[in-house]
Amino acid sequence: LFPGEYIHIGGDECPKTRWKSCSHCQSVMIREGLRDEHELQSWFIRRIERFVNSKGRKIIGWDEILEGGLAPNAAVMSWRGVSGGVAAAKQGHPVVMTPTSHCYFDYYQSKNPGEPLAIGGYLPLEKVYAYEPVPEELSEQESRFILGAQGNVWTEYMPTSHKVEYMAFPRAFALAELTWTPAAQKNYASFLQRLHVHLTRYQDKPLNYAQSVYEIRPSVSREEGQAAALRLSTLRPASLIRFTTDGRDPGTSDETYDRPIPLQTDMTIKAAVFDRHKTVSPIFSMDYRHHLGVGAKISLRPEPSKQYNLGGADALINGVIGHPRQFDDHEWLGWSGKDVEIIIALDSIRALSQMDLHFHYSPGQWIYLPRSLELSVSVDGQKYRTVYTNRKLPTETAGRVLAWPLTWKKKIAAQFIRLKVQRYGLIPPGEPGEGNEAWLFMDEIQLR
Repeated sequence: LFPGEYIHIGGDECPKTRWKSCSHCQSVMIREGLRDEHELQSWFIRRIERFVNSKGRKIIGWDEILEGGLAPNAAVMSWRGVSGGVAAAKQGHPVVMTPTSHCYFDYYQSKNPGEPLAIGGYLPLEKVYAYEPVPEELSEQESRFILGAQGNVWTEYMPTSHKVEYMAFPRAFALAELTWTPAAQKNYASFLQRLHVHLTRYQDKPLNYAQSVYEIRPSVSREEGQAAALRLSTLRPASLIRFTTDGRDPGTSDETYDRPIPLQTDMTIKAAVFDRHKTVSPIFSMDYRHHLGVGAKISLRPEPSKQYNLGGADALINGVIGHPRQFDDHEWLGWSGKDVEIIIALDSIRALSQMDLHFHYSPGQWIYLPRSLELSVSVDGQKYRTVYTNRKLPTETAGRVLAWPLTWKKKIAAQFIRLKVQRYGLIPPGEPGEGNEAWLFMDEIQLR
């Protein structure tokens, strides 16, 4: 049936909890002298490899087949980051790099609320193009085992080929160029110019590429003399951006963007890219909610995971709440395997009456709510007193974002706010990712 050299055996996301109570599994472990369930998996992978090899083929599997020891002739697809690919290449095994961070085209490519439903995550075009498939920690000899990269288009949320095209293009163009172009010769600005010409060819062709490639790209940052300001940009060459700050359609505005927009009060900003008087992008909309924490100093311990720290610590106090389904954007910060301590230092002693916390909750993505919270305050940054504790998980959530309000009957004087967040821990049996550490995702901490 399959004339190719490799047979893909999967091997991913296999929960081993059941094996610990399975009498058959345990008897095999005793018979074969296996120390744990990881070695049991490796024993099985080696066994199926011998069978596939006997038919003149080789096996390839996801990076979980490394657990317990890699089969002698196996190739690996590294999807849970790059560490699996690095480990396999160092052992002299062929590797295809396909990490979720850069190669999963079932993730959202836009923050636009009008985007069609996807599984989650956020993977814009520029992040795909920025990927380098050959990890820098490999030697020249080891890097020869990196065969290339693969883009994945899992179709649980793609009922038609029309939707598949929308999710795959133009990100597939970026993947093609980055895999066939030496790193030193990659040029994103040049790619965008050529992409613009290339996409115009498809305007009257039956390729449903994502128009969001030219959407407004926002970023909230500190500017001189301002606690926060909004920057707007677009990938479309030589474009004009019009905007409003009162929720009106930007097509009704003559105000054009030429400098960061100050964020000093609650506002709804809408903007779009124009070619003369014609809109050539989806309308961007952002609700900004001003609070006492905007512009404050903030420290995190430990730092979030590298791939889920795009907005940095300021993303927790910039007045913008992250997308309810896109946890891989510039607003959400993610941790795994560690409890979190956050300290916010205001510019002076203020009277606090409420704090609103925002957590992402998506068990299917291994993202869980915290086990407990502890909030302490201080006027000098030295002596803290605890003003709130909660050691009981909420039983209901509103969609995928949980707003967790903390209120007090009397206002509290504080300049320093310390929040301790205990992670959920191991994912329970029967749930996706069981036995693995759950992720903790946080966004805006609103102080009032």
